[in-house]
Amino acid sequence: MTDEPHATRARWRLALLLLPCVTLGCEMSFDSTFLVNELSVLSVRCEPAEMVLNREDLLNPESLLLEYTTVRVSALAMNPERLGGVDAIESYYWSIGDPPVEGSTPVVTTTPHLDIPLADFLPALAAYGSWDENMTFADLEEYLSNGPITLPLVVTAISPEATATAVKMFTIRETVGYEEMGNLNPEVDELTIGTRTFSHEFIQAMGDSPMHATPVARGTEQVLVVDPDDLDGDDSDTTTYMYTTGGILQWSADSMRTWVWLVPDDDFDQEQVTLAVTVRDPEGGQTWLTIEQPLE
Repeated sequence: MTDEPHATRARWRLALLLLPCVTLGCEMSFDSTFLVNELSVLSVRCEPAEMVLNREDLLNPESLLLEYTTVRVSALAMNPERLGGVDAIESYYWSIGDPPVEGSTPVVTTTPHLDIPLADFLPALAAYGSWDENMTFADLEEYLSNGPITLPLVVTAISPEATATAVKMFTIRETVGYEEMGNLNPEVDELTIGTRTFSHEFIQAMGDSPMHATPVARGTEQVLVVDPDDLDGDDSDTTTYMYTTGGILQWSADSMRTWVWLVPDDDFDQEQVTLAVTVRDPEGGQTWLTIEQPLE
């Protein structure tokens, strides 16, 4: 398992792989990977994107910083409206490793995020590093002095109809001094759907809550443009993907920033489609946004 997109990968005839793009005046590509027609976990994000621990704190048994150090793990799960949408997802099962690493305790939540205290990683780290179950932060410092540690954080979304699993590889490393910062998750600077633009400020204010778009007519085409922002790197190094629970997505081979969404026609029996945009940087940082798009 990986944290790569986990959507249905149906095989289509070659004639469907290349579709004309009148709007952009270019040849577009189509891949059914981006059509989500079953419960899928498309992305997993950690905040911070990686954990950078200071050596002095690890060696100081009275350090309060370690006591309050936590990682928030969040999952982007999508479920087609015909299967009940995201409201049909009943729970999320979280673990370190699959099966869970000995000594670690899996957690079940009803929300798509979980806060993990640093101390909760120690049993898993002890198992990975062949330490005993009484591993301390000083032991962790000795372990990290030999290089970073990468742990698999596993999440499974569960609905009455299905389950879907993804893995996020999370890095813990050591630094000397407080100047070095860990990798930052990228952001979406701006998103345009048709004639409507969502600003960076609006996107940030929404967080992981879905945005609500203006209703669009069935059987039409909508151009979507995403502008990613790699906060500590080159924006051109980020990769963006777009997903839909209905219709068809096309994109230019020269750009994964501009998409053409062929809106479902009258044969589509749902009143709404969910769209999602994910952004990833080369170091594994991730973010996303979702749009609830009514049809008329």
